[in-house]
Amino acid sequence: MNKKRLAFSIIFSILFLCFVFIQVPFKEVIHVLVDANPFWLIVAITVLGLTITLTGIRWNQVLHALHLRLPFYQVIRATWYGHFFNTILLGPAAGDVLKSTILAKERDLSLAELLSASWLDRLLAGVGSLVFGLLVLVFTLATNQEIPLELPKTNPVFFVLGAFLLFLLFFIIKKSKIFEKIKILKKLKDSFLIATGKMYKTPGKTFFVIFLGCLGQILLSSVLAWTLASVLQTSLPWLQMLWVFPVIAMLSTLPISIGGVGVREGSSLVLLGTYGVSKPDAVAASLLCLCVYWLLAAVGGILILVGREKKVSKIGQVNPGSQASVQ
Repeated sequence: MNKKRLAFSIIFSILFLCFVFIQVPFKEVIHVLVDANPFWLIVAITVLGLTITLTGIRWNQVLHALHLRLPFYQVIRATWYGHFFNTILLGPAAGDVLKSTILAKERDLSLAELLSASWLDRLLAGVGSLVFGLLVLVFTLATNQEIPLELPKTNPVFFVLGAFLLFLLFFIIKKSKIFEKIKILKKLKDSFLIATGKMYKTPGKTFFVIFLGCLGQILLSSVLAWTLASVLQTSLPWLQMLWVFPVIAMLSTLPISIGGVGVREGSSLVLLGTYGVSKPDAVAASLLCLCVYWLLAAVGGILILVGREKKVSKIGQVNPGSQASVQ
């Protein structure tokens, strides 16, 4: 990982936490945490564990479509590796690379193929997340729910400028042929295009992966809702708040902090506060959510330390002396 980027992410998380605890006395947050209902915390842990496992099932479907049939338990285990790296590093991108690298060494497989499967899985899951977002939006509009959040006015010029810069970036990349000049990038690009073509030929699996992505986003977004339920002493308009949880979950995955630390707390403080959630409750719920993520990340870390098998060759024989193929 780039050291400057890591340092920036740590600083960013610290600044956001400072912003939060300037507004909310830490003692009040501790008082809320002490009185948290353990039942809803167990529900949150269970839901996140189910989400991680569901992600492994989704990835396994993509691997099958690409004719990469690996032992199911090993794919699930590697997915837990990914959760560990997602949580302690800068989000899903780092987790995908590292879990694919470990699995490539364990099974003596092409790293380029596994990375292509991971990125394709992530792309299809993104489509599923978009479907979930549209469903939430339709529900909010259909039930005439008001969003008590004043959006800042933005000059249309910024949208035009942003679109122009994206087009310019695409044009520069295409003109410079950077993916053709750098060998590893060319291999990754070719592998991804081949993987996309194979996935296109199996529409049933494609739609199933998108469905799993949508379901996974629903479960992931609900983790904060369960931790919030564990600290609340009053009722809330849960249906009106439905849109809040996926937004906070999405903001927490941005690669600008360490595992969403600070971003989750800050966005919870602002967005949950619009529905009358007290500041200590909002911060306490987000910190409990973070603890749930860290707890299950620890499970992934333990699996990395004690759960890895001896690397096997492609014909299924133990081959401890050879070097893994990371073609």
